[in-house]
Amino acid sequence: MTFDAVEHQLGLAAESIDIFMFVWRNDEIGNQLGQAVLAAADRGISVKVIKDRAAIMYERIDDSQRIESPGGLKKYNRVLASLQQIHQWLT
Repeated sequence: MTFDAVEHQLGLAAESIDIFMFVWRNDEIGNQLGQAVLAAADRGISVKVIKDRAAIMYERIDDSQRIESPGGLKKYNRVLASLQQIHQWLT
């Protein structure tokens, strides 16, 4: 399934979304899917994201490399704010 198809399915969700994943990257596709998940939550859809704990270290390394690049901190803060919104809806 392509990411476009995943985004389409997120838009069709009527009751709940369960996402099981290893890594959610801080890139164009990851942010696009994150926005689709946030939009579903705004529609009142129950969202559950289960991630592999081992992947957290990989994501932190990847994010720290992006922060050090030009404009990286601004992008990181935007993604962090989105993830904080997801966390608030899940708790």
